[in-house]
Amino acid sequence: MNLATIRYRVIPQLRALSRLGIGAQFPVIEAEDAALLFGQLVALRVSVDPINWLLTNHRKLTARIAFDNLMGNAWDRVTPWQESVQWFQHRQLSIEVPRGWITPDDHWDEISLLGRIWELPATTDPLAWLLAVEPELTAALALDRLMAAGRPLSPAFSHPHDEPVGEVISEEDVDACLAAGTLEVVIERFTRTTLGFGLTGRWRLTAVDGLAHQSAYGWTGWITAEDNQGFAHPEPFGQPADRRTTKDVWREWRQSFFPALAPDANRLHLSARPVLLFDNYPADDRQPSSIPVYVEVAQALDLDLPIPRV
Repeated sequence: MNLATIRYRVIPQLRALSRLGIGAQFPVIEAEDAALLFGQLVALRVSVDPINWLLTNHRKLTARIAFDNLMGNAWDRVTPWQESVQWFQHRQLSIEVPRGWITPDDHWDEISLLGRIWELPATTDPLAWLLAVEPELTAALALDRLMAAGRPLSPAFSHPHDEPVGEVISEEDVDACLAAGTLEVVIERFTRTTLGFGLTGRWRLTAVDGLAHQSAYGWTGWITAEDNQGFAHPEPFGQPADRRTTKDVWREWRQSFFPALAPDANRLHLSARPVLLFDNYPADDRQPSSIPVYVEVAQALDLDLPIPRV
């Protein structure tokens, strides 16, 4: 996970959790301090940056969660961060990790940070080091770990990102077209399901001038969806599907959302702020990466879409 992904995709997901439909169920986070922190994050006002809030109000706990995330432990036990620190200090690994195994400028921020931590002297306090050297990334990784543990109990989270969630109830044709920056989007079909809904359409780049380099890009899709009853409908967590395209080539686009719409919901507000493209080929390294690099092409893309009646 990299910092851009957390800021552009995870934070909107966090903000949507406070506006899910009635009856949404959350798992129990066993560690009491982590559970309380997650609840406070969900309740934050939209104007509050959760990463800055974590660093201002809960620095030590934030570092503990981020560090244990990096170490790969299941931190929802009693005091797992102590085990992580001991594991780090004693280097109790089944395999030898060579020095310099990954460079600090790697686009996968989490792995890069882990590589830098691993080369610290064993006497270094890794939690203090994280807060001193990479405070923003540390808070972002803690937020990502909390979201992974506290996300709602829904099949949507184990479902492919761009396929309908649940059984299909109905499919209706729609007609909506809009553009922002170099991006043009067409919505052609609305799919209502037992657990949510899906949108299908086409998109293309009308120009590539000003982008990082002349290669194929993908559109990240809508970031938020809210119905006229005030309920949020986030998409499944994870990376957007890699359907990249080049200039003036139309590509099919699908996106799913949950939970199911209320019977009296009749309009959706779809928003992407900012409008992002992603590229799996970083500009300084032509080898494909599993972590996307984001490029902002417009400040906002908004659409009010009537919900077809069943």
